[in-house]
Amino acid sequence: MPLVPPITALTPEAILDFGLYGSGKTEDHLSIAEVYRLTKTDGQFHILSTEFERVLASLEGHPDWQANTTLYEVEDWPTLLAASEIVTKTTRARCEERGWTALQSFDWVVLDVAGPVLRWSRDAWMQANKGVDSFRDFQAEGGQSTEIQSHEWMQMEREYLSWFNPTVLRFPGHRFVCAQADPIPAATDEKGRPNKWAPKETSTIKRVFGRGHKAAGYKELGAQMHTVLYKTNPSTGIYEVSTVKDRSGRQPLAHEPVAGPPFGFVKTYLQDVAGWGITE
Repeated sequence: MPLVPPITALTPEAILDFGLYGSGKTEDHLSIAEVYRLTKTDGQFHILSTEFERVLASLEGHPDWQANTTLYEVEDWPTLLAASEIVTKTTRARCEERGWTALQSFDWVVLDVAGPVLRWSRDAWMQANKGVDSFRDFQAEGGQSTEIQSHEWMQMEREYLSWFNPTVLRFPGHRFVCAQADPIPAATDEKGRPNKWAPKETSTIKRVFGRGHKAAGYKELGAQMHTVLYKTNPSTGIYEVSTVKDRSGRQPLAHEPVAGPPFGFVKTYLQDVAGWGITE
């Protein structure tokens, strides 16, 4: 009785789940993997974990997780690239073996969380072009962000996208990205002066996230994913999900309590909103 997406789907899921620490983001994708095991769905989960042992701690509540989940603890740009190559090769081999297209694949890639990757890609560029180990070291030595030319910022962006596009965006299967929530700077400061860090009204950040909080990481991350969900934890053991944007025809959620385990996010979003079902 596998868990399957609706037959009307034209692309795999691409979900951005963002919120503050403790808002249940990791449990959301772990619940999908757990329901896969319960329903004997032939899918593998590849988790790229960018915060040391944070995902591993959550996995303690899922003792049989290794049956369909592989965890890659990555700590910098080189380890991320090495793990990503394994994920891509493994998944493409499974698709070829089973004759799956990306839409037919039951596999998932999970990035938990997105923020550090953008920093690592900038650090890699700094090492290659500025002779320092990181952007932070560049600043510690007196470097100013204004010294970096616009074309150099674009080069850093290309460095990041050269990883994100093939590894996540074009993954042959479903994609799930977790991100921390960052406050969106107000247009003016407390004295009414223009805030130079505030996003423009025409920016992706303003168009996708509006006001309040945005997903930490690459500025276009919200636009790249089909589904953007905001997670909150109003009280102990209670997690809520709200829709920031979604595919056409999917009912938006507003502070919807996430169902309890084991179905959790699967019940609340994949089944009740996205139209997934368990077939005989």
